[in-house]
Amino acid sequence: MHSQDLTYAILKISGDKEAFEKQIEDLEDQRKITVAKAGHFEKEALKFKKLAKDNDAAHKLKIKEIIEGTKKSAAAAAILKAKIQMTEKSKQEGSDLWDKDLADWVKVLAKLTGDMAETSDAAAKTTSVVDTSKVA
Repeated sequence: MHSQDLTYAILKISGDKEAFEKQIEDLEDQRKITVAKAGHFEKEALKFKKLAKDNDAAHKLKIKEIIEGTKKSAAAAAILKAKIQMTEKSKQEGSDLWDKDLADWVKVLAKLTGDMAETSDAAAKTTSVVDTSKVA
């Protein structure tokens, strides 16, 4: 009986050893997978950092373009306002120097400024000036 117990113990130990070796192999495989995933995610993180940096640069450039465009639009609007005022003054003085351009300038000014109230006032003034200059 004693040899039977010894055989049983040896079989149990060798079975346990195989199970432990299998667990070690499984853990090693999991470690390799984890290392590979970590490398993949590090590469993805670098891609996203570069994308964020590129998007930030593009956003700053777009803002700069908008500011420059706004400055140009403001300058163009100021010039148009001056032309409209000059036209209105010339009509009040009885000269039709820029009569045919005035309505077009008011429309362009409306597009540049987006201020419909201001351009409506200018259009109303233009209409009243045109009506009074035709009467005179």
